[in-house]
Amino acid sequence: MPTRKEIAEVALDLFLREGYEGVSIKNITDALEITKGSLYYHYTGKEDLFLKTVDLFLRKIYSRYEDLIPENIENIEGLCRHLVSLYCATVDFFNEKDYDAGFLHMIIQGKRETPLVLKTLEARYREIHQKMASVLKKEKEAGRLRPFMDPDEEAGELIVLFEGYMMLWIKTGSLSLKDTFKKALNYKQLKLLNT
Repeated sequence: MPTRKEIAEVALDLFLREGYEGVSIKNITDALEITKGSLYYHYTGKEDLFLKTVDLFLRKIYSRYEDLIPENIENIEGLCRHLVSLYCATVDFFNEKDYDAGFLHMIIQGKRETPLVLKTLEARYREIHQKMASVLKKEKEAGRLRPFMDPDEEAGELIVLFEGYMMLWIKTGSLSLKDTFKKALNYKQLKLLNT
């Protein structure tokens, strides 16, 4: 009998290729050549398994990083360098596995069909936003951030910039976006700094 992780790996591949709605428990059990009972031994149902696959996928993408926004980032420059590195690692992972629009499709359908997925993603967003805003607040207190800049709003803008460039890459597949994203972050960094 496959392990919980092996089931999630196979389900992940199916969800990425077919989307949430396109995959049934039967599809998963057929692909694994197991009974429904064997699957239900590990998971309570499709929603439970989907949540595990989303988590597994995000861990695969960000396996280089123990934390999406590490606690040791102390300034804007470090935050921007980290975001560029994270973006490049994500693009490289998508390129290597040929998982681009499939991931997006999986997440969008999962958010619609499974409220817990939406809650999980919102919690991740809040955590990332909070850590980025914390770095920016420290910079503002140190006088390095322009006085009229709001750390919470700027953290949100950095996230939107990151996600926007991810969407551009998913749409175009252009590796030159790595350099363009780096330039955009450098520009944003200059706008933030009180120099």
